Amino acid sequence: MIRNIFKTALLLFAACCIASCISDESEYGNESNIPTLKVTGDDQTDMPVYNFNLGETVVINPTINYSGNTAELTYHWQVGSYANSVKGELKEAGSEPSLTYTFDQGGTYYAHLTVTDGRVGRAVDYQINVNRTFEQGYVLVSNDAQGNGNLAFVSIPTNAGDKPVLMEHCLERMNDGMTVKNLLGMEVFTITWPSTITRVFVLGQDKGYCIDGNTFAVLTDVDYSEIYPGFKATDESCDGSAPFVYDAAQKKTIHMNVQYMFPYEATAYVGQAYDQFQATKYLRWSRLYDNQLYVDYQKPQVAIYYAYATYFGYSSPFVSSGEMLNGQKLLAAFNAAEYGDACCPLYLLTQSADGKTARLYENTQDMYPEEQYFTVQELQLTGDEALPAQGTRFYASPTYKRYFYPVGGRLYAFLTEGTFAYPKTSQYVYDFGQGETITAMSIDISEEKLFVATQTTSTGRGNFYIFNCADLRTDNQGNVKPIEAYKDCADRIVSIVNKPRIQ
Repeated sequence: MIRNIFKTALLLFAACCIASCISDESEYGNESNIPTLKVTGDDQTDMPVYNFNLGETVVINPTINYSGNTAELTYHWQVGSYANSVKGELKEAGSEPSLTYTFDQGGTYYAHLTVTDGRVGRAVDYQINVNRTFEQGYVLVSNDAQGNGNLAFVSIPTNAGDKPVLMEHCLERMNDGMTVKNLLGMEVFTITWPSTITRVFVLGQDKGYCIDGNTFAVLTDVDYSEIYPGFKATDESCDGSAPFVYDAAQKKTIHMNVQYMFPYEATAYVGQAYDQFQATKYLRWSRLYDNQLYVDYQKPQVAIYYAYATYFGYSSPFVSSGEMLNGQKLLAAFNAAEYGDACCPLYLLTQSADGKTARLYENTQDMYPEEQYFTVQELQLTGDEALPAQGTRFYASPTYKRYFYPVGGRLYAFLTEGTFAYPKTSQYVYDFGQGETITAMSIDISEEKLFVATQTTSTGRGNFYIFNCADLRTDNQGNVKPIEAYKDCADRIVSIVNKPRIQ
């Protein structure tokens, strides 16, 4: 009886198996009915490699060949770190046929893709190299005609043969949902106590941003109106302790604490009013130092800030030129780029009220801009001189003893040695032509490179040029060529910063 029951069970099991085989043959057993699926890279031993720059959107669009109904396919993207051939933990990255993803750090990553219709499937990994775009290069602070900010960047390649990366709207790229307005400049500032910290501040009319210097991600921001209602910055710079912004209408200053990244008003600056701030880097004992001039074109006066001045009998830490320039039009104030016997030489350019006489004031004797330390030279103007407009900034070359300044679309070199004279209008060192106007300049005195930004009149767009200072001289006129030129790379550029790699 038991044997018969067992025999019957075996027959039933065999019948079921036959029925199952028949069903499989009709639905899946026939290979011609099984869809084929092929995904880019699924037959490779090594991962396909994709290269991007930080700030760019990573897009991987693999080719998928599928013989069935593509509506049945599902896609699953994940991304993870990939260092020293070790794959890190994956996180979700999308469910579309293509990967669209933004990384907030440079480095090496991988993307894992799974494609399936529930019957057949493929899994593929792709290596993603994200170049650390913003680690070293030139920051071009710019705005369009509507006041929309545009922080552009030109990278300095780390490997020979690599091309510079040009990128606009870097803050928006690295900070989701961010918009910026009316940018004034960028300051890279280092403190050494209680520990060495380097901060990067982007300063605008309404807000300031402390950003990661290598990724441009915002660490914190400052709304000026929360400190002083209605505060609108008209200028920015940095003194010996911190970056700051200044509102010429309110005559108020807001400093940025470098270590803890909060705003404050420095006591010494309360009640101080100036039209322009002139920051100069100069060489002393083979090191770079900073000097700040505070310029008032209305009084006219030029001052420096010296924290210990009151200990030496001065009424204020702002030591100024006093009434020395009364009755004259102050055109420009600038320091030399090399420390002399007692100070970093200071030069003031003025014009008489009737416009017929120019003066050069030179102080090489003391750090304070007081009358007793200046020598004066006069020049009778003929009308053919390349006079700087009031407020023009001069950029000093310590090696070649030239002071570069713009007039319209031309570059001129002013000399302080010998008899006082302006170059004639025809004695420019470089001419950008009628279609471009110089909007900003900067200089790297350690490498003797001059950086110049222009605006194309017809488009309003900005251009960026790099020159060797050695080439910029009147006896080389017509032969000068920029060593690098980047056309149409930003909006109207108001500031150029040579940003180093931040440790």
